[in-house]
Amino acid sequence: MKLLRTIISALCILAGALSIVGWAISSVAVRAVEDGTAVVTITERALDSEAVQSRIADAMTGEVGDWLAGRGVDLQGLGLSDVVGNLLRNVAGSDAFKTLVADQAEAARQQIAEALTDDSRAAAPLVVVVDVDSLVADQLNGVAVLGSVASAVDIAPVEVVVMDADTFERARTAYHVMELAAQYGLWMGIGLVVVGLLVSPRRAWFLPKLLLAIGVMAMVAWGLVRALGTDGVLALLPGGRDGALGTVVGGVLTDEASASLMQRTLWVGLGGLAGATVLALVVRALQGRR
Repeated sequence: MKLLRTIISALCILAGALSIVGWAISSVAVRAVEDGTAVVTITERALDSEAVQSRIADAMTGEVGDWLAGRGVDLQGLGLSDVVGNLLRNVAGSDAFKTLVADQAEAARQQIAEALTDDSRAAAPLVVVVDVDSLVADQLNGVAVLGSVASAVDIAPVEVVVMDADTFERARTAYHVMELAAQYGLWMGIGLVVVGLLVSPRRAWFLPKLLLAIGVMAMVAWGLVRALGTDGVLALLPGGRDGALGTVVGGVLTDEASASLMQRTLWVGLGGLAGATVLALVVRALQGRR
């Protein structure tokens, strides 16, 4: 019976510590979604994908080709199809384009955040629409054959698919789970810790064991982020970096946030281990006097 109580107490300690850690991470994630920070970061990460850049470049190339054809300019006949295509691929991968899209996501962050949290929203991709006329005109002005036509380019806004419909739906599910953890994770963790204390046959050792569990988990988290980096940690999540959970968490774990997280987990880990050691020595000393 004593062994069973010890096992149950240990499991409650671990589960409680995990629940509290989950609450802390989820609270940060939910705040980042609500204030739009995660939305902007998710958009910026999506633009790092060569596949996304290729789709954007193809869309712009088609629009520009049609617009020029309507003004009597035949890119194919002039032998400029590849030249213009390469220029527009440069646009899709440029810092100026990424900044333009990020600014648009920033401007629409409230609507995007609402789409992420709205249960009644029909399944659909997450799309950011941007006007690229000025960027395209700047590139085409370098093609002398096009002349003044290039500076007057007027094409339809480009749709940047940040997440496809399936990934966005799974991201919404992941967000709702995080929202629940942010609301109830702390209280659940405290409840589990209390249960662990009540069933523990050796209550004098309860606090050292709790601090040890917190310290070890914090050090493991610190070690993973330090060794693997943000992308490596995201790759360990279900679905990987580009999965629903990876996308949402990746929106929170910016380089700056990762550095802050590493610092905090290191101090929590070292503090937990030091506290566990000190309390263990105190308990052992007190028991030795009996």
